[in-house]
Amino acid sequence: SWAIDPSISAALFRGARKFHVRADLPRLLQEDVLSLVVKALRSGNLEVARIMVVARAFLFRVEHECFPLQSNGRGSLPFESRAWHSVITVFKTGVEIQLRSRKNAPDGDILHRQCTCSKHPLLCGPCALKAQVRFRQEQGVPDSAPIFTLSSASVLSLIREWCVELSIERPGWHSFRRGMASDLLTSGQTISVILRAGGWKSAAFLKYLRLRDVDEREALDFTMDLSDQE
Repeated sequence: SWAIDPSISAALFRGARKFHVRADLPRLLQEDVLSLVVKALRSGNLEVARIMVVARAFLFRVEHECFPLQSNGRGSLPFESRAWHSVITVFKTGVEIQLRSRKNAPDGDILHRQCTCSKHPLLCGPCALKAQVRFRQEQGVPDSAPIFTLSSASVLSLIREWCVELSIERPGWHSFRRGMASDLLTSGQTISVILRAGGWKSAAFLKYLRLRDVDEREALDFTMDLSDQE
């Protein structure tokens, strides 16, 4: 017969419960999003196409950062006011978005994106955003109104229907964000650039992970998992 000290056995069981194999979360890579955008355009869902392109290009937390986007929500309000969400500034070669607050940047953040039409015309986030802003202005809506008119739930439901037709894994809104991050990593961007682009916390422990020869994709996924608990 033998016995284990209860305090030791309790710690062992806690550790066992915490141990699990992390399943890969769905991600919409460039070719997936391109197929979905083409599907949206062919079915006449222009705003849905623009939402997907913008969500991907800006690595948005879609429900909280993309759908509430305003052309100029601030107006005459002071910056510190909580009554506005965003301001979009359009340039000839790109777009700048000022967010009043972001999950890991409570005091605000500014996102810059350059036009990518020369490489990927159907996936150019700045041009899709410009077109939607212009469309809403032509409708005569106030600059403080959201530039997108559809609901998050209805758009995601439609995207999932298309994914079934196109044999794409059932996505969530973070699938656009994760897919873009993965594409950036594949294209040679550094993890620090990707974390900054997506508004993830800069993780000092990434250096520690690299010392252990951890695969960069695993390091990126690990960081996203820790900071995207939404």
